[in-house]
Amino acid sequence: MNSAIIIGCTRYDDPDIAHLRYADRDADQFAGALISHCGFQRSEIEILVDGPGTPSVWPTRANVLRSLSKGKKLQNRSINCLVVYFSGHGFHSSRDQKEYLAPQDAVMSSLEESSLAIEAVMNLLKQYNAKQILVYLDACRAAQSGGKDVILECWDPLNLEAIAPDGIAIFHSCKPHQKLTSPP
Repeated sequence: MNSAIIIGCTRYDDPDIAHLRYADRDADQFAGALISHCGFQRSEIEILVDGPGTPSVWPTRANVLRSLSKGKKLQNRSINCLVVYFSGHGFHSSRDQKEYLAPQDAVMSSLEESSLAIEAVMNLLKQYNAKQILVYLDACRAAQSGGKDVILECWDPLNLEAIAPDGIAIFHSCKPHQKLTSPP
């Protein structure tokens, strides 16, 4: 059995947090790739995206936590591969030096309190006892500054070893102004 939680935050409730253009489409395409190329069944994939669906599938903090917290219930099942994909805003907190993911209902004036600490997300994923845990983060670290187009050279690089416990592989998007190029 495989399991995937796919999250795409295109619009944000707080008018001070910029909307994103393609996070919902990216989430749908990622789910399609899992089905067509990785052997996942549609029934093994939970997709949380904003839009015309019911509020129970919107990428709010409560819905994301509810989905990520299912690991305790699934511990008795044998999960071969758990995949988590997040497309949306993220940020580095200057207040507590932690990394966060901003769900749809994040509040700009209380980002740390209304967002999801990546460290807490990793702890929830460990409860699944999956043989493989893969996390894909397409989240900039500057939700309050407008995203990847802002130069923030003063930040240290994302320290994956500090936020990912053993047994969890994290793949993340590039830093501001970085372009991924193919080898010559």
